[in-house]
Amino acid sequence: MTNLTYAEVSSLRNALPTDRLQEDVLLAPYTTFQIGGPADLFFEAQTPDELAAAVRAARDSDLPHFLLGVGANVIIGDRGFRGLVIHNAADGVRVDTDTGRLYAASGAVMYPDVIDEAVSHGLSGLEHFVGIPSTVGGALRQN
Repeated sequence: MTNLTYAEVSSLRNALPTDRLQEDVLLAPYTTFQIGGPADLFFEAQTPDELAAAVRAARDSDLPHFLLGVGANVIIGDRGFRGLVIHNAADGVRVDTDTGRLYAASGAVMYPDVIDEAVSHGLSGLEHFVGIPSTVGGALRQN
C-alpha cells in the first residue's frame, strides 16, 4: 500500500464492513479491457447505504477515491490507483406494478438486468442501452 496513513485506513475500517475492505486488489478483472494495476484499498458496496457510507468515509478522511461500476470505458494504469476504489455492486431492480415505475439501484447493470425487468413488465424507453456495458449510475452520470 502506498502513501496511506494509519488514520485513513482505520477510519475506513470503522465506517465499512471490514470483510469487504481489501488492500492491494488488482483492478484488471473489474474492467472491460481487463487491464489495470492494484488499488491501495478496494471496497465492494452491496447496498445504496454502503455506497453512501464508503463515499462519505473517503471524503471525511480526505482520501482519494474512485467509484467503479462495470469498468467500461475505463483504463487503469499499471501503477493502479492510490486511494480507495469503491466498486458499486448495489444492484436491485424492481417494478411497482401499481404505478408502472421501474426502480433500480445505481449499480444495477443496464443490460440485461434493468432492460429485461422493464421488458418483462411491458415497459420501454431503455432500448438504446442494449449492448452498452453500463450500470444505472454510469448511464446517468454527467461530466
